[in-house]
Amino acid sequence: MIILVLRTDQNIAQLFLYNQDKIIAHYEWLSEHQLALDLNKKITNFLNKNQKKLTDLSGLIVFTGPGSFTGLRIGISLMNALSYGLNIPIVGTSSIIDDSWINEGINRLINGYNDKIVRPIYDQPIRTTQPKK
Repeated sequence: MIILVLRTDQNIAQLFLYNQDKIIAHYEWLSEHQLALDLNKKITNFLNKNQKKLTDLSGLIVFTGPGSFTGLRIGISLMNALSYGLNIPIVGTSSIIDDSWINEGINRLINGYNDKIVRPIYDQPIRTTQPKK
């Protein structure tokens, strides 16, 4: 089981590639408000560098937060789209303790879980503009 893992809740974005519970590769970069522009290319380059294709993936794990509204929205939306387009399971996990969120996600995928659509957890309530009367 080849698993792509993504975390985009902070300025440092992270990609991981696992084979079952063994890490194959890790890549991180300073996203600097360029995540929406760069994320697709970063994933493609990361997979190519590790001699994998999107079609090699059999599961996805994405960090759900808490964290940056925009970062989580971009990362989770892309991973949901990949899951749907590739017809592979996706799980969302969250933890502030080390990388235990990855282990939780791997265990959930191995045990057959599929969230189908992952939703983010933001660190503050969403502020919306009140409608004018």
